[in-house]
Amino acid sequence: CVQCHRNLLTKPSCDSDYGSSQTALPIPDPSISWYLSHYLDCTHRAVWMNFTSPAENFSFYVGLGTPPMPRFSGLRADALIIGPGLPELSTTDLESLPSEVRADPIWSGTGMGAILHRSPADQSTCAHMGTVMAGETTVKDGRCDFYEPFGKTHSWRLLDADNNLIPQKDGVYFVVVWLQEHTSGKLGIALGTWVENFVSPFYIAAPSCSRSILDWSEKMGD
Repeated sequence: CVQCHRNLLTKPSCDSDYGSSQTALPIPDPSISWYLSHYLDCTHRAVWMNFTSPAENFSFYVGLGTPPMPRFSGLRADALIIGPGLPELSTTDLESLPSEVRADPIWSGTGMGAILHRSPADQSTCAHMGTVMAGETTVKDGRCDFYEPFGKTHSWRLLDADNNLIPQKDGVYFVVVWLQEHTSGKLGIALGTWVENFVSPFYIAAPSCSRSILDWSEKMGD
């Protein structure tokens, strides 16, 4: 169920929440679908999550979106998966990362590689969607739009990165997400797989964010 992501947080995160590998948000079970909302407000350059791989060559998904508001029209977001056994980033790709991400202590680990995904500049079609999301998105008002029927919300799909092969069973991997421009903005982050599970009990983290972000999807307008 594409629309059925389980909430990873009790409310949207922001400010100091999950700003480095050392304060990364744990994903309790990466074999199911999860979602969180994060407001990047320039306190940190990126938001970090981590998970323990349940199998060799585990297929992991990352998708990013933002509310379809005019002030977010220029937002583009990138995602990085870091961990043991992944390919080494090229010098060009490493140098293109935000300095705060490059300086994170995660890179001091032995055998750390990464997979980098970038939002395309051209978001006027849904050509950047993978197989699953290609069937769930449409072009609306010149943007790749996803309608979520349960909450009756729309989002612009900035990045769709499916089928990332995570090589090592029981290895700890990190997911890092940031806006290409160092600015503030809202990101909806989908993680894990396409498997729906709202039954299994998991601890759901409570972020420290004290901002009032009740109308996250801005259905009431800009």
